[in-house]
Amino acid sequence: KGIVPAWNRNWEDMQLKMAEYAAAVVQAKQCFHVVVAIDITPQCDCFAGNDSPMVPNVGMFASIDPVALDQAVTDKICAQPALENSVLPERHAASEEGLDHLHAINPASDWELSLSHAEALHAGTRKYRLVEVA
Repeated sequence: KGIVPAWNRNWEDMQLKMAEYAAAVVQAKQCFHVVVAIDITPQCDCFAGNDSPMVPNVGMFASIDPVALDQAVTDKICAQPALENSVLPERHAASEEGLDHLHAINPASDWELSLSHAEALHAGTRKYRLVEVA
């Protein structure tokens, strides 16, 4: 059993609810958000028995806008080459989705739905300007 409770609804409902819960939190008080995008595995790292990382490490990201942050991290992940020792090349071969690594790993999940919904709820914007620091 993982830490995440079983979801008895469809993936779309879960994606929308995640955006709604996040919007409620960030609208109550401005927060600073940090994402460390390393060792990105096919499934949530809260599950036991995960696989090898699927793309090279993409680094650390920070923003006061959680929607822009998630969009930037997702864009960077999808721009990476698939690591050969991961399940990603196999999943892409079975997918018609092009280079969307996240959708290839889990076709039932729609990360864009979460971000679009969060943006519609005014939790942030999907537009961002990436400032790279060496």
